[in-house]
Amino acid sequence: MEEKRLLIFGSVKEFNRLTQYSVERGIHTVVVDAYQGEAKKFATKSYDVDLRDNDLVDQIIKEERIDHIISSYSDNMFEMMVNASNRNNLPTFCPISKVRYLRDKGLMKNMFEELGIRTANAQMIDIENFSENNIKTPFPCVVKPLDGWGSKGVKLVHDFQELTNYLSKTISFSTSGRYALLEEINMGYEINVMSWIKDGKAYIIELGDRETTGMTKDKLPHQSREVFPSIYYKEVESRVRKMLEKISRYCEIQEGPLSIQLFYESGDISVGEVAGRFFGDAQGLVPVINRIDLNELLINMLYFPSENYELLKNEKRAFDHCSIALYLLPERGIVRDLGNIMEFKNEQCDEYKVYVKPGMSTTMAPWIVSVFAHFNTRKEADEYTRNIYNNLYVPGLDGKNLVMTNKLVVYDGKKWKNM
Repeated sequence: MEEKRLLIFGSVKEFNRLTQYSVERGIHTVVVDAYQGEAKKFATKSYDVDLRDNDLVDQIIKEERIDHIISSYSDNMFEMMVNASNRNNLPTFCPISKVRYLRDKGLMKNMFEELGIRTANAQMIDIENFSENNIKTPFPCVVKPLDGWGSKGVKLVHDFQELTNYLSKTISFSTSGRYALLEEINMGYEINVMSWIKDGKAYIIELGDRETTGMTKDKLPHQSREVFPSIYYKEVESRVRKMLEKISRYCEIQEGPLSIQLFYESGDISVGEVAGRFFGDAQGLVPVINRIDLNELLINMLYFPSENYELLKNEKRAFDHCSIALYLLPERGIVRDLGNIMEFKNEQCDEYKVYVKPGMSTTMAPWIVSVFAHFNTRKEADEYTRNIYNNLYVPGLDGKNLVMTNKLVVYDGKKWKNM
């Protein structure tokens, strides 16, 4: 039997299990990334190469006799994966002719319109042909890169001058080099969905509320909690499946990951964005939600596709209990001590990760703590969340709490009533 030889784009921690599982299945596994990530230590072989260096990447593909390339969790790497596969005549789950519909937000909006999928009104801005008379989107609104990644360069702007001041920075995160999108603010409740397309059918991997805190007139909110399943899952599940299947047919995806951001208000669904990848945040919680390993899905798709049918049987388990991911951000300061941070780690916590330590500046920490936890009911999940939001205390040198204030979202109409 000919040896299977896989190239993985990316080495950050999200790729650790993907690399390990590939090696466990007897696959010659090569990890390529300029970043010195942990995944490299699990690989058969690794290279310290910038994934944007097409010549070096193509050389590795030829020298290692690679037969498939895989990545996920990043829009940029998804697109680079498809492009590299195309350059080297390797198979990929999304055709090169369709990848831009999952990257270019202008083309994506056109796709939604053609498919009859509701989305927020938006317009494309060209920095080389930009004037106040061209702006049709009412302020305040959101400006975002046309094909950026990781919410980089996204900002709430209130008038033309503020847009002008920020536009160059926004466009710096776009591979287009000159275009941005100006979009109306969606006031509904945000729902994130990860799915797996198999033979054109959408299987829901997770469908959860993405809760945010801190929307003000000056800034977009920060993510504070994800709750699985969404409080609205019964109302939206069947409609979301149909949307995903429409999009997968449009993009000619027969099998592979497809994730979508929705907004729900008064019975209406509006789609924000769709991506040909899994979300990075909370992906580690998925096996707890439904016993589906995203990494197994990805590797099986390439080499053992029939095995995914068995994994996908667990899809419905995602809706019979409640799982949460919490992200508690820091205020600026120096940590005096860890206060009561360990009091909230209990038997419900599948992961409880502390990012700060005494004497450390919080500017060096992405969060104070992140938590993955599992409960029988949403009521129990809300009680735990309310307790940690109200009582977590990590003091700065002056004794003030360095934990940013978070509040539970109240589901009683429009999410953001005042800006």
